[in-house]
Amino acid sequence: MHHTEAGPGPKGSVLAVTFEIDGQAFIALDGGPQCPFTPASSRVVHCGAQEDVARHWAQLDDGGREVLGGVAPVRLRAP
Repeated sequence: MHHTEAGPGPKGSVLAVTFEIDGQAFIALDGGPQCPFTPASSRVVHCGAQEDVARHWAQLDDGGREVLGGVAPVRLRAP
């Protein structure tokens, strides 16, 4: 995907790209000057039922280990 005349980036510059690594789909977005490149990434997990959500949260939490979230470590907790 490319920026259009509507912006916010220069018309024709890259807005987003999709790619696949080992069968896993990824999307990379241009964050603009207010969001410079970092090694951070986000993940999306598609769930079919509430039980799936609870199971994934439990696996992510797994004892409350700290993970980097935003500018400070946060603890993952089920909603």
